[in-house]
Amino acid sequence: MSTSIKAPSVKRECTHRDLKVFLIKPTVKYPLANEDCDIPLGLCSIIKFVRESMPSGIEIDLIDERLNKLNGGINNTEREIDQADVVGVSACTNEFPRALKLLKLAHTKGKVTVLGGVFPSGNPYYLMDNYPFIDYVVAGEGEIAFQKLLEVLKSNRLDQLKDIKGLFFRQEGQSVFGGKAERLVNIPRIIDLYQNGTIDTAEYFRAGREKSYRVGIVPTMATRGCPGNCKICSMAPVWQGKQLQRPIDNILEEMMFFQNIDHVLGVNFKDDELFANKEYARKLFLAIINAKKEGKLDKKFKFKCKSRIKSMNQEMLDLAAQAGAYCIQYGVETTNPSILKEMKGVTLEQVRKVLSGSMERGITINPTFIFGGLEGQTEQDLLDAGDFAASFGQYPDIKPYMTYYTPHPRDGHFSLAAGTRIRQTDLNYFNHKHLIVDSEELPADVIIAAYRRAVQITNSGAVNPLTSDNYTNIVMNNTPNPDSTVPTYSFEEPTRREQ
Repeated sequence: MSTSIKAPSVKRECTHRDLKVFLIKPTVKYPLANEDCDIPLGLCSIIKFVRESMPSGIEIDLIDERLNKLNGGINNTEREIDQADVVGVSACTNEFPRALKLLKLAHTKGKVTVLGGVFPSGNPYYLMDNYPFIDYVVAGEGEIAFQKLLEVLKSNRLDQLKDIKGLFFRQEGQSVFGGKAERLVNIPRIIDLYQNGTIDTAEYFRAGREKSYRVGIVPTMATRGCPGNCKICSMAPVWQGKQLQRPIDNILEEMMFFQNIDHVLGVNFKDDELFANKEYARKLFLAIINAKKEGKLDKKFKFKCKSRIKSMNQEMLDLAAQAGAYCIQYGVETTNPSILKEMKGVTLEQVRKVLSGSMERGITINPTFIFGGLEGQTEQDLLDAGDFAASFGQYPDIKPYMTYYTPHPRDGHFSLAAGTRIRQTDLNYFNHKHLIVDSEELPADVIIAAYRRAVQITNSGAVNPLTSDNYTNIVMNNTPNPDSTVPTYSFEEPTRREQ
């Protein structure tokens, strides 16, 4: 049987000693100030799951390149890779270029290379076909597949690779897929990683940030996944319409642990949709309220979360405010009534009611708006979105997120609305703050001008960085590509084109 494992140390030595594994969170070329350096919950969850499932025989640790860079430390990734047997990298779209370089480096050093995360979950065959230095791709929820892969590598039972769901590998030159990834039954309890020093919250708060509202807010999750299936969501295929929920007493334990750390003021629930299951959300908020009444949790301990407009009602707003919600992010995306109805199943009046209701309860609203890329969107729609956001106030009283529509490729192709053109294919720029697509009806210069106007009238440049005139000129001088086929990425020439 031919496999992609090329590291002789894994085959000959690791069955008799601990397998050394590093999981890497890569830097990005164009970070959004310091917004891109939250604690990497996904990798932390994998580390916890592996340590719990394989208490002996595996030594697994985290390398966060972003943290090292922002804290002014020396980037020792290459030295760390020298010590590893297995190098795993997690990557979303704009992290993929750096991930490639790290995996190529690890491959040249004879290490087993694994790529996981949002981007590889949508592009596994493309990666297997074009990048031979990637030995394995973990697609979808990664804990179970990665842990089983490590078991196989440790035991050298390579014939069992085909039985690992969610794993892509090569056999006799062909890509082999074990089937859709297994979903977890329970979300790993990562509080142990804080308690044993694997994660140092102080390091992340020192990561180049000046004092602001974000200082002291630790990312966490109460749920994982979303029952929705929004067309523009890159994670919908991963979650398969299902949501996992953590035990509420486990969440309270974590919050009570954090409140005893001097620099922690609250948590940011990174859940895709905390309010999807209203009964669960109700129980969570009531438990937090009761814990504060009983003196177990400081009354000033606060949290941020996300919600769909459709999921929110007056009862949920009341409970969230009482429990300590200081900010809620809402995916508004557009003020065009037809598009809003089709995308979100709500009216503009419903949007206004939810946003106003949040503010009336002292909750900062964090509405997101998409500029360009939506079928049927017009220049007037973009202007109206800016005016709508500004009607609620200016930053920091509100925190509007203005984003450019950013399509994410799936197995080497973009799925685009009719008439949409690709203006930029360098994935380094795919961070929602650089224009990527336009159309003849809504050209790039019009979209950029409307975006800048919205940022200006909401005074929100602190959270909506403007692209440079140089980037705008590059985009405007690029020949639009109406074909959805991904051309050669500008950062890496694939060794073999997908047919």
